[in-house]
Amino acid sequence: VRHRCPLSGWAGRHPVARSMPAPETRPRTPYHPALPGSPRPPSAYSPPRPGTARAVAPPPPPVSPQAKAEAIVAPSVVYVTTKWRGWIRLTSGHLLSRYPFHTSTTCSGFAASPDGYVVTAGHCVDDRTADGGKGLLIKEALTELVQAGRLTLKEARALLPHAYMNWTVEGTQSGSPPDRAIAVYQARAASGVPVSEPMQASVLSFSSLRTGDVALLKVASPAPMPMLAVAPQSPDNGTEV
Repeated sequence: VRHRCPLSGWAGRHPVARSMPAPETRPRTPYHPALPGSPRPPSAYSPPRPGTARAVAPPPPPVSPQAKAEAIVAPSVVYVTTKWRGWIRLTSGHLLSRYPFHTSTTCSGFAASPDGYVVTAGHCVDDRTADGGKGLLIKEALTELVQAGRLTLKEARALLPHAYMNWTVEGTQSGSPPDRAIAVYQARAASGVPVSEPMQASVLSFSSLRTGDVALLKVASPAPMPMLAVAPQSPDNGTEV
């Protein structure tokens, strides 16, 4: 079709619109290593481009000797709670009060055998010296006297050394050591024994604070306890443990 431009007089052929071919709709060839030209699926790993570096996770921190020791020791650790009750007799022979005094302490320890032998500090169960239950009950008595206004704090502190040396602390039976009840708690649930379940303990032997400060207890555990073995002899100075 020829036409003439009304402005320039140029005569030419009118362009004819051509339709674009429809895109291919045939299915894509699935990837297969043996088929050349098949599209490769995206991979979880792609090599780094030139000039770039892939981030590398830092190595885990080294485990300290303290952490290793804790992992070994922790399952065998126990808590030892001692409840004390006693009557205080003055140097005159009279009782300080007709009612007993009460106090309690908590110490740590460890299971030394699966069948319930427990080691703890001697002063935690000491019922004979002022470093143990006797001293704790005397302190409790003087504290209550201060709170009742019968002594000043200064007078109580001055009286304390004399009380340690001359006052006696008795249990339910006249002349007996102060009453004590010992309960052992496992620090972690292990061997089927819940942490919250106390085990009553008896004292097999102990040495006071000034003569070794160690005690051996026995509990009736319902299941074997995780133990920490005691070395047969003391290590030399400087030995890594």
